[in-house]
Amino acid sequence: MMDGLENEAVKVTFKFTIDEMIKAHRQYLVVRKTVGKYDNIFVVALAVFSLMVIWINSLNFLTLAPLAFVFIFIISKDILYYRYPEYRMKKDASDFLQEIDACFLLDGIFMEASKLESKMEWSYFTVIYESSDFFFFERQKREYFGIPKRAFEDLEQMQVFREMAAANSIHIKF
Repeated sequence: MMDGLENEAVKVTFKFTIDEMIKAHRQYLVVRKTVGKYDNIFVVALAVFSLMVIWINSLNFLTLAPLAFVFIFIISKDILYYRYPEYRMKKDASDFLQEIDACFLLDGIFMEASKLESKMEWSYFTVIYESSDFFFFERQKREYFGIPKRAFEDLEQMQVFREMAAANSIHIKF
């Protein structure tokens, strides 16, 4: 797998929009399994079940508890998945909306932006998550940065990137 990668360099340049940053954060929550793909189905099923129990048994605390859980879950998911990413990205927009140049080599990752220049070893990251539109480099739980797939020139360049990650023992999770 490492044959030929020693001389390879994957260079990408990208600039996020606020909407893209919000989308990236939401996709990160899904790939990290903080927010499940099937949460809404679970909530609807629990709500229907709760209403059936209330209808069959009569109104009391035990029949209202599952319905209260559904309400709390809906509010929490709304805040976590919809409201917070919009608030955070709009608040910190200037930190994220600059052009970024990244170069992936077999022995490290180089990143450069107007206020940032950094060289990182692949081992700095514990895992890379891949969503439909982004790669998320995670150092610790919820400490990550994303690179949009659109920044890669083609699928071949993206495959070389994946091979570099694998050669450095970094697992890419989908």
